[in-house]
Amino acid sequence: MTPELQQVLEIAGVGSTLLFLTLAGLVAFMYVLTSPLLYGGLPLSRGGGRVTTKAREQARQEAAAEEERQRQAVAMAVAVARARAARPVPLESDAAAWRRMHRVQRFGQPTARARARL
Repeated sequence: MTPELQQVLEIAGVGSTLLFLTLAGLVAFMYVLTSPLLYGGLPLSRGGGRVTTKAREQARQEAAAEEERQRQAVAMAVAVARARAARPVPLESDAAAWRRMHRVQRFGQPTARARARL
């Protein structure tokens, strides 16, 4: 083996080793940053792993409160969507108003065959 080839292989070996050590260090650093031990450890209950009735009731209340918040968010989203509507929605019993609304929509749409006049 020529001395030049040996030198190239040594440089490639050192470079590969440094590359893989750097990648391993990066992965280890990511694990350390996402570790729960970094943020004060895992929360453990004092009841020896048993869930108390008080904790169950609190979890049930939190779930009910979250469900109520979601219901209110949906109601607000519907209210905003209806408020942003360009035209008022007629009552269901007024069939003529529905026909009129759909006719206005249909005539308001651009036609595909419309062409510019010279």
